[in-house]
Amino acid sequence: MCIVLILAGATCGVTGFFDSFFMLGAMRVLHGMLNSSSNPLSFSIISDYFPPEKRATANSIIQAGNYIGVAVSSFSILLITSFGWRAQYGIMAALGSLLGLATMALIKEPERGRFLDEATKKKEAEKKA
Repeated sequence: MCIVLILAGATCGVTGFFDSFFMLGAMRVLHGMLNSSSNPLSFSIISDYFPPEKRATANSIIQAGNYIGVAVSSFSILLITSFGWRAQYGIMAALGSLLGLATMALIKEPERGRFLDEATKKKEAEKKA
């Protein structure tokens, strides 16, 4: 997930350097593709960090963060009016990349399947063998 956040930030930053409408659109599509993978990745991490009875709350907090992020993104209009649209992409890229680095430093990869029952763990082990 950290790599996705950093790459999404990088594509956002690169967007401000293009003069071609096609490349601008291509970078936005790539950025969207990278960002769209963050939800499934976060749900997977949540399922390994939290027991089943706590997952609904954890998933709700993640989803609330998505909507709060959309609301806060309207502040990018202030960045555009103050610094221009190209600089705004750079600022947002820096913030996204810093978030990716912070995620890499603070969130450790949990043990996969820690909350699975023994029968499911046995089936998963047989699939790998």
